[in-house]
Amino acid sequence: MYGIAQKLLSTYEGRDQSDLLSQYSLLKSLFEQGFIDSVDLELAFKTAPKNSHENVYLFLCYLSQATRQGNLCVSIEDQVIPKPCSLWNNLKDDVEAHLLNAVKNLPDIPVKHEAHRYYLPKYYQCEKLFIHHFERLIEHQPSLTIPEPDITNLKLLPEQAKAIQIACWNSLSVISGGPGTGKTHAAGVLIQVLWDAFTPDQKSKARFILTAPTGKAAINLQKSFQRVCDSLEGFQTLRAQTLHSLLGIRPGVRQGRPLSEDVIIVDECSMIDVHMMSQLLSCVKNGARLVLLGDSHQLPPVEAGSLFTDMIGLLEEVGELTHCIRVELQGIRDLSEAIYEGDVDKSLFLLNSQDRGVTKLSFNSERISQLLQDIVLYASELQPKLKDLSYESIKAYLESFCLLSPLRRGLFGVDSLNQKIFENLKNDFARPIMITKNDSRFGLFNGDTGVLVNGDTAIFLDVEKGLKKIPSILLPNFEYAYCMSVHKSQGSEFDHVALLMPQGAEIFGREVFYTGVTRARKQVDIWGSDDTLRATIEKRSVRYSGVGK
Repeated sequence: MYGIAQKLLSTYEGRDQSDLLSQYSLLKSLFEQGFIDSVDLELAFKTAPKNSHENVYLFLCYLSQATRQGNLCVSIEDQVIPKPCSLWNNLKDDVEAHLLNAVKNLPDIPVKHEAHRYYLPKYYQCEKLFIHHFERLIEHQPSLTIPEPDITNLKLLPEQAKAIQIACWNSLSVISGGPGTGKTHAAGVLIQVLWDAFTPDQKSKARFILTAPTGKAAINLQKSFQRVCDSLEGFQTLRAQTLHSLLGIRPGVRQGRPLSEDVIIVDECSMIDVHMMSQLLSCVKNGARLVLLGDSHQLPPVEAGSLFTDMIGLLEEVGELTHCIRVELQGIRDLSEAIYEGDVDKSLFLLNSQDRGVTKLSFNSERISQLLQDIVLYASELQPKLKDLSYESIKAYLESFCLLSPLRRGLFGVDSLNQKIFENLKNDFARPIMITKNDSRFGLFNGDTGVLVNGDTAIFLDVEKGLKKIPSILLPNFEYAYCMSVHKSQGSEFDHVALLMPQGAEIFGREVFYTGVTRARKQVDIWGSDDTLRATIEKRSVRYSGVGK
């Protein structure tokens, strides 16, 4: 996208880029400092009328940047939200005053304006679709009614019991909590409670479905529900699907198909962007039970919006789980709680205590070359060896260890580290890979992980078939996955995680730190200076929308 925009802009009206910007001093300054780029300028100059005031182009560049950073809209009235300085670190120019002036006399441009909020059209449409169907669902009661369920003998924590009761009585419910708090356990008990309460006639009609944004999350969800489903007499075989598969969304098909299921359980909802969430809600029928599971403290979706978090603020009651029931996770849980609460001193104390599954490793930024070698060697030594090609071995291989970085580029970015670790392990017959482009032919989606064996066959875990084998020559775009971005690791868990927090990580806020830490089941090692960790914890990543406004 960036390259295309740069090429288009370079030939805009037959003028080169430098000539085009020469008459707009503020735009030129922001461009040269890297605050705006060719994508923003392309949108601005193609959208606004020719020879518009510089403030109009600036407004469109700001709106472009804000939405590219995940906001659904911007607010410009007495003040500007999000603040330009929150989008652009170390911004010195007085951009806010120019934006306030710009909206006083905007020309006729394809930007949606509601109250003091401004949207690009596609995000306005998605938000309106979401709000309409959110309101529709909360206004309806479940059509498969049940008597007051007796859950006193199910050995539940009070907060789990409350979450189940909320889901029993509402068509739209949320169960939110961090790792080890029992979200999927509570949802599994919900299925048991509903099934036991249904009449024989209701059981004959009731349809259940499990779904998640990624293939790996769907596999984990199905595994979590297997035991409870097998224990229910007469209960259907329950299969999990990715959201793309369930809704029938694929390249060229952006609108989902109506769902006939009566109980829909969706995991890893913090990963779902505005388009997919609005489509999901629009496809759920009146009277169904839609149960959304997730962790609102994780990173928001890669694409725009954070509607799972927005919903928690809108619903009258939410099943909020806070008690960690997995003892082996307690040290990791204590650290993650301190991070999302923004408690810098407690977070650093727990890190430096080197206790209960948490280790802080030396990060000497004055010896960059040696530090990089140390990290590559460390990750190479911890990279597991694939024993055989059985389902269990491949699952263990993919879930035992992973190196994570919040950065894509640079010395400590995913691209560089993957290449260096690959070179270090070039004699291994198996290599972890990650799909980077959807391919509906093989049911592969961006973020799915697998194993490339001997360079000619890729093997993926499959919800229905167990293992999916595909000749490497037929694979869509992929990359090695010795190191993953923290964003792409969402929906995955590993026994052992090594999290890099180099300078620059702080721009993502505490959510990136929290998400990286909570990918670990047993052990997390963190490379980062106290200054960078402090700056990261002090910053929150907040996305602006018109939901609830």
